Amino acid sequence: LEKKLLSHGSSSSSSSKSLSPVLVQTGCFIAMAILLLVGLKYFLPETATSMRSSSSYQQPTFDLKSGHHPFTPVPKGLERTFWVEQKKINQAVTRAWRDRGWTKVNNVEDARAVWTYSDWSEYYKELKPWQRYNHMSGYHNWNAKDDYVKGFGKYAKEHPEKDFYFNPPSYRLAIQEERDAFKHVLRKEGGEKYPWVLKRGNVNQGKGITMLGPHTEELIHVLRDNPRDEDSDLIIQKYICHEDTWNGRKYDVRMFWLVASLDPLIVMYHDGYVRIGNGKYDESDFSDTRQHLTTHTKLAEEGKATFKEFEEHVKELAKTEGLTSSLPTDPVSHVRNQFKEAIGETVAAFKEKSFNVNKHNTENGIGFYGADF
Repeated sequence: LEKKLLSHGSSSSSSSKSLSPVLVQTGCFIAMAILLLVGLKYFLPETATSMRSSSSYQQPTFDLKSGHHPFTPVPKGLERTFWVEQKKINQAVTRAWRDRGWTKVNNVEDARAVWTYSDWSEYYKELKPWQRYNHMSGYHNWNAKDDYVKGFGKYAKEHPEKDFYFNPPSYRLAIQEERDAFKHVLRKEGGEKYPWVLKRGNVNQGKGITMLGPHTEELIHVLRDNPRDEDSDLIIQKYICHEDTWNGRKYDVRMFWLVASLDPLIVMYHDGYVRIGNGKYDESDFSDTRQHLTTHTKLAEEGKATFKEFEEHVKELAKTEGLTSSLPTDPVSHVRNQFKEAIGETVAAFKEKSFNVNKHNTENGIGFYGADF
């Protein structure tokens, strides 16, 4: 990939244009491994009037230029070598590299590509310039929910002209300004008549989540019951209602995105699969958190569906609701483009802090992640 990029030209320094996030659909992924979930949500609008014009998302034009010209050459004989941390969850990664004709080596220092389950911070400085690691030192800026709210909130203020419809209103309870903003929404803007979700920032798999139903004591007194603590990672987020269901159960779509290059920054999108929730979905009942979760934690009956089945589901839904003629494109592309746009904006929001090699000894990097909508 780097050879192909450099054949298009080079520059002495990477401009903001050349580092713009680019999303292209690819039919080839190296593995399905650890997923660092962004935690976004998605729902099909109820009426055609609420369709977003941005769902006619178009690939941006870009210059394939790198700040490194040339990249440090890979030692002869090591061009297609990889090292993978010995964990069961990484077995798919090993198979994928081998299927592509790469050779596994026993020593990290001999590997062109280095893959670990979680990031090993020492590798950012210890790896050689020609090596490529599957983690980025600044990923923590968006991986935890509270950090994501902080970083994307800053980005949203810098771009008031954009409609970030894929992110529901969210507030960090450790920040007084955001507590006050939430209190105003709750007391002065009718926020009490909507459901909200209280979430711990740095946990996943459905843990640390509390549903707060409309007009409940838990919602009315949530600020009193959770006094400000500078070390708290709690966020509160408006719950998305009027959701489409899968045979009466809540569902989400887990899709994948690959950071194929950090210099220049290139992100690839890939369709995923459907995760079907634990129980019958009922927006009038928030006493049972399970029915509002789609994380597969074996709390109750769960299911999955293929992306092909999801495509058919979306087509049928659009037809039933009479939305097909009002969409800027076909229903499946309309939804898929929103997935791409959400990831593209997320990468743009955290580009300077996360998606670069500023703190790395390596000249480029990769990463494989997932997002749930």
